[in-house]
Amino acid sequence: MNKYSIKLLKIFRKIFNKNKNSVPDCIQDPAIASQIIYDALISDTPCMIARFGSTELVCLKNYL
Repeated sequence: MNKYSIKLLKIFRKIFNKNKNSVPDCIQDPAIASQIIYDALISDTPCMIARFGSTELVCLKNYL
């Protein structure tokens, strides 16, 4: 790669990594989160409750 393409890639990295330190919008209170999960489980509608592990988060980070 020449120096211009490297410089261009660095510029694109800065553009796409603007929100790197932003905090996702999520529920921090465990009691509220537990109540939401409980309500979803006792309802008649189908639901999926999952949690991301470190491998999944690394894959997402590399993808983004």
